[in-house]
Amino acid sequence: MKTLLRLLLLLPLSAAQTPPGCRLQGWKMDTFTQPGDILVGGIFLVYSGYNFPSVKFQEMPKPISCKGFHIRYYRDVLGLKFAVDEINNSPDLLPNITLGFILVESCMSELRASESVMSLLSGVENPVPQYNCHKTSNMVGIVGDMASALSLPIARILGVHHFPQISHGASSSALSNKVNFPSFLRTVSSNMFQNIALSQLINLFGWTWVGMLIVDNDVGEQGGRAIRAEIEKNGRCVAFSEKIHLSYSKKKILRVVEIIRQSSANVIILHSTEPHVMALFDALFDEGVIGKIFISSVSFTITPGLFSRKAWKVLNGTVGLMPKTRPMPGFESFLQSLHPASNSTYPFIKLFWETAFHCSWSGEGMQETGATSTNNQSLCTENVDLKMKIPELFEIYDLSYTYHAYLAGYAYAHALHALLMCQPADRTCANISSIQPWQVLYSLKKTPFRPPSGDTITFDGNGDVSASYDIVTIRIVNGEFQLVTVGTFNPDAKAGHVIDVNTSQILWNERFSKMLLNVFDAPEISGQMKSGTNASRRLLSSFLIKNPLE
Repeated sequence: MKTLLRLLLLLPLSAAQTPPGCRLQGWKMDTFTQPGDILVGGIFLVYSGYNFPSVKFQEMPKPISCKGFHIRYYRDVLGLKFAVDEINNSPDLLPNITLGFILVESCMSELRASESVMSLLSGVENPVPQYNCHKTSNMVGIVGDMASALSLPIARILGVHHFPQISHGASSSALSNKVNFPSFLRTVSSNMFQNIALSQLINLFGWTWVGMLIVDNDVGEQGGRAIRAEIEKNGRCVAFSEKIHLSYSKKKILRVVEIIRQSSANVIILHSTEPHVMALFDALFDEGVIGKIFISSVSFTITPGLFSRKAWKVLNGTVGLMPKTRPMPGFESFLQSLHPASNSTYPFIKLFWETAFHCSWSGEGMQETGATSTNNQSLCTENVDLKMKIPELFEIYDLSYTYHAYLAGYAYAHALHALLMCQPADRTCANISSIQPWQVLYSLKKTPFRPPSGDTITFDGNGDVSASYDIVTIRIVNGEFQLVTVGTFNPDAKAGHVIDVNTSQILWNERFSKMLLNVFDAPEISGQMKSGTNASRRLLSSFLIKNPLE
């Protein structure tokens, strides 16, 4: 037997049993493909969380299971599809060339995001490193992800291949480093300016004693340090800085709740994506810790559909930063056309239908989506009217991030147009059958782009766009969630107008309102407050310094 084994080991592989090829173990993922002459990949948040199976090291790990399909995140996917449809119907942009896309979901997991990008590069579910198995069309770039923590591992992989990536939401300043992330670009600004905006917002209201909540990952840690440094540079103090994550146990969450309860700081900087703080907000309400004012960074997407009514109570009066957003004419009509027909061209449409109408698909449809049904859910039907539910379901009063995914589609279209339609003498020209991602990356950096309605945008040398934020506030009035734009932050504005806030539009929560009622009602102040002038802000700031809310 030993002699036979030695002989087998000496034989070439072709003569013995050939081992499987170099493939990475992958897991089944929800994907969607819209064919085209040229393809763009998309890695999007569609779910708000995941279940991570325990690893026993005795068997192959089970896959991450996604949970919490969220319509607000799904809207970003539709923003890219809307852009692609407009581009394909345009006689001037990429004429006679169809743009298509392949979409996968990242499930709020860095592991899943890394797996997704490898799968997109290979063109097969089980990735084959360094191989392109796309059979019909070249994939020349990727849109996504929205979160910085998910975009970082994607950018590290794509940078090795000089494969372009445009994020519609990742704001970490680390991604501006072109040595580490040479192929990363984004349609939102770097959070380098966010740190300044948050500090100036705190200065504007005269707050001197604040707490901080940051997501427990590298992005949260780095961003938290930068925000804290900017606050302290301006003479303000940080009372506490606590981490939070969606994987935290109830015990760890209650420990954070107790720190917030015991702290005398009533203003809290929130630097986290929203799924990580969902359980915390519910716990704050359950433990009676309300009346705090949250100041949210750009990382926190204000989306009421993700939070419970208890969390709304905690969030009431929150002031936050959002990427500057423009209207998307025709987008609401596009949403009204969504339909789960058997030949539907809409990605993840059955998951959306289940969530929108609180129903479930029977049999094969349920198995494909991996969704779970409950006994109290009705059977889904196509014969329902979606039109009246559009404004509430998709929160169309605020198109942030969806607009920036839309912009990413146009950035690729203009870059491809410049490559494919240029004169042959230009060395940057490309042929549709042999176009290379590195050529697209070069063109993206050089080509201005714009949607049908909006300003012309150009990526700078770091792959960033100019910084500009809307300042928004959450108002809960008669049980209704309202997101109101109350100001802007523009570092390029002339002196005295870098940050502008109309304080009369902010409705603080009940505890703060009682303290501010007298100053708002004072005859010599109230008129100025309503106008949102610099003088009114100085008066309010003066009041807060003399009567600190901390």
